[in-house]
Amino acid sequence: LDLIRHCWSVALAASEDLQNLIQKAKAPVFALDSDGRLVQWNDNLVALTGRSFEEVKGEFLLDLVLPESKSDLSESLRKVADIATKGESKDSSLMVEISIPT
Repeated sequence: LDLIRHCWSVALAASEDLQNLIQKAKAPVFALDSDGRLVQWNDNLVALTGRSFEEVKGEFLLDLVLPESKSDLSESLRKVADIATKGESKDSSLMVEISIPT
């Protein structure tokens, strides 16, 4: 039971550290779950889009972008997923500019 509590405490601290990092970033930062739904959205994105995290939480990121951005974003998300699951990428460029209606 003590081991479970310790592991839970470590995981919770790591989660809080990640949330702090996302919020304190000087760039727009978001996080998605494995289905592509928004689970984090920092204040820079609020300022850029005018939409609070509460408004977009659980939404599919691809549903929030303008049609002309969907293909590039989808490809970048695929690359990120490949890196996360395989630990490798054939292309080191993962930056993509997307348009989100405000």
